[in-house]
Amino acid sequence: MNRLFPYLIVLVLVALPIFSHLDSFPIRVWDESRLANNAYEMYHNHNYIVSYFYGAPDMWSTKPTLLIAIQALFMQVIGVNELAVRLPIALATLMLCFSIFYFLKRIFKNNVIGIIAVLVLITTNGFVELHGSRTGDYDVLLILFTTLACFNFFYFIQEQRLKNLYLFFAFSAFAVLTKGVAGLLFWPGILLYAIYSKRVIPMLKNKHTYIGLFSCLAVAASYYIVREQLNPGYWEAVKVNELGGRFFHVIENHDHDFFYYFNLIVDYDYSYWCLLVPVSLLVSLTINNKLTNRVSIFVTCLVTTYFLIISTAKTKVPWYNLPMYPFLAILLALLLYFTYEQLSKSAIADFKIKYNYRPLLFLVVIFAFPFKMIVSKTMNPVEPSINYYYNEIPYYFKKVIKEHKVIQHQYVVYDEYNANITFYLHMLNDAGSSISTKGINELLVGDEVIVSQAHLKEQLSKKYSYKILDTYNDVIICKVLRLKL
Repeated sequence: MNRLFPYLIVLVLVALPIFSHLDSFPIRVWDESRLANNAYEMYHNHNYIVSYFYGAPDMWSTKPTLLIAIQALFMQVIGVNELAVRLPIALATLMLCFSIFYFLKRIFKNNVIGIIAVLVLITTNGFVELHGSRTGDYDVLLILFTTLACFNFFYFIQEQRLKNLYLFFAFSAFAVLTKGVAGLLFWPGILLYAIYSKRVIPMLKNKHTYIGLFSCLAVAASYYIVREQLNPGYWEAVKVNELGGRFFHVIENHDHDFFYYFNLIVDYDYSYWCLLVPVSLLVSLTINNKLTNRVSIFVTCLVTTYFLIISTAKTKVPWYNLPMYPFLAILLALLLYFTYEQLSKSAIADFKIKYNYRPLLFLVVIFAFPFKMIVSKTMNPVEPSINYYYNEIPYYFKKVIKEHKVIQHQYVVYDEYNANITFYLHMLNDAGSSISTKGINELLVGDEVIVSQAHLKEQLSKKYSYKILDTYNDVIICKVLRLKL
């Protein structure tokens, strides 16, 4: 029980930021809704290799199907809903926190530094975010596997245990099966640290390096080969979407300059902690502690190479930053724990005070504000105004589902990408409703229509006479009475 107690503390500290109100927001319109629909179709067709969208192999979202399969499994267990899509990511976040705690506890033989690192990560604004730990996207599961791979490489360099070398390659393979080539983006940093540690030549002479490398690549390649056989043209789509495509070309208008990620870190993602990063690096590299020095160099190799890769790529999106944040949390933990130790060792001015409370007070003061902000953010979630336009109808459907209403013979009229709406149509129709979609020009007298977009409301008014049956914010539900001449 004593061995598990620190993990219980970690669980208590991170429970609210990770798990609270996971289903408050509707399924997000872009990546999350695509995955949710992929998982829904997999839940029905049991094809765990090829992801489907609207009944056809998905050639837009070309990542491997590991996460989708996990989400489909959760749908089998808890039903088709937001939690089935997001709970796997929340659990992956918890496992990531436990892994960071264990890594630092194993290296430094101390619980406090691990708890500090977990608190830094869980108070990182850009990590506890939509398209981060709060939604059912690829990234946190990817981060779990890339982080575990890097940790095991560090263990291997430190302890020379073959088990850790094989685990490095195993977790790398899982990372590739989660998000393709993105699972290997820390390998240049790994190589750089191996060079620094003077372990490259010994590893090149070690047959287990080749066995592990071949096994990793074979597992990853097997998925792509099998899927290409089942889904001809898949490999060409992968090359366009993931390999040279995103690095050398701007995809989907995600065009930003080289300093995009740096500015994102400073302005939002890491705004509370960013000023301490250079201080942490300076202190951890210069203090007289070899373990601290090595961990800081390891983290620096990983973060620097990864940052240069994503900043050089032509396609830039905000969540590509996320895999760096566990390592930045570790770097900051080195500084904060160093300060904690210095306060612990300092003499107590007042001899009447038997307990030196200053180290604990230091941690409480430094984490009080960011922790309060993150808990408030997750306990009282607010829909970003820029996103509300895309989620008006899903919010209405969430209300319908909550009230256990069954809707018969209604049509959603919506003329933009609407995978999020499609997911809720699946949920409602599975529960006994009968709702589908129609174009504005396809409506017939007697049709009951759900519409939210202002331009479609205007067209509806011009083309048809109708009676409003219900409203919900900007959504109107109406019945077509006649066609206007």
